[in-house]
Amino acid sequence: ILKFGMIYSYNEVKKLVKLLNKIFLLFIFIISSLIFILFIIPYNNQFYSILEYKHKLLKNTSSPKIILVGGSSVFSGIDSELLSKKTRLNVVNMAFYFGLGLKFMINEIRDHINENDIIIILPEYAHYYMPEIYNGLPDSLEFLIHSPNDTFKPLFMNKKHVYNVFIKDIQKTLKCIQNVISQKFKNIPYFIYNKKRKKIYNINKYGDLKIDDNKKMKKAINNFYIDKNINMDVIIFINNFNKYIIYKKAKLYLSFGNIYDEIYFSNEEIYKYYKIFLKEKLNSRILGNPEDFIFKYNELYDNEIHLNTKGKVRRTKILIELLKKELKKE
Repeated sequence: ILKFGMIYSYNEVKKLVKLLNKIFLLFIFIISSLIFILFIIPYNNQFYSILEYKHKLLKNTSSPKIILVGGSSVFSGIDSELLSKKTRLNVVNMAFYFGLGLKFMINEIRDHINENDIIIILPEYAHYYMPEIYNGLPDSLEFLIHSPNDTFKPLFMNKKHVYNVFIKDIQKTLKCIQNVISQKFKNIPYFIYNKKRKKIYNINKYGDLKIDDNKKMKKAINNFYIDKNINMDVIIFINNFNKYIIYKKAKLYLSFGNIYDEIYFSNEEIYKYYKIFLKEKLNSRILGNPEDFIFKYNELYDNEIHLNTKGKVRRTKILIELLKKELKKE
């Protein structure tokens, strides 16, 4: 056989074809294995269990109810039992991890909002000025590959979201895929023997994380940063969501995140700017001001926004009083 000026014997061509067939079969095996690992073996880690549990709570809790939306500072920083007792309403704490993105956090509850429900969004300040936090960090891929609810799946159909979260920082995305595959390999025995893993996190019937008050925050706060360049996409998205809430005959409130007192007084002008800007630009009602949610060192848990039991109870009481005042106006 003559090709590109070179003569190949029949046996040489036969060997080449065999080699190519082996490479092709190896490629098919690798792709099939990845599909099996990523989409068939259950993702039985602690994060998936939390998302699944919270969505069951949201689906099964009757209205009228209060739905809390936010990151880990709300997951571990609100006493939903106290909130339910004082308002005489059911409460579902849907907050979990700020890296899922504010857009995701809001979209995941849309289909479960009913008439007279109260939605309280408590964003981290980073959600306002960091587009990658608003859209969702690449490590959210670890939670979304095996989403417990169909609400999550449209995120993969949204080209802009896929670009912002996964393509823009491809290195982190590849690292997350590696983490997912590693975790799933660990879960193969559970898949084969059909055994369930125990839940690692201790979550109550409202969706609150039960915290260990023995953990203490390190006193030094290094490189803490807050930016006053607020992303207008966040404002537009929340205002559009408020229109949807009005259509559903529910109520939407926003409030402010926890602030360690040393951080607040070091950045007081920026927090005052947030108060003025958000009250001017957002159409939804706002509960309180940034200075209402300043906490001392002895009220903090393991970092500058996570509260221990003492701080958690105080924050909840503040939120209850602010909510009651707003409800009386209506």
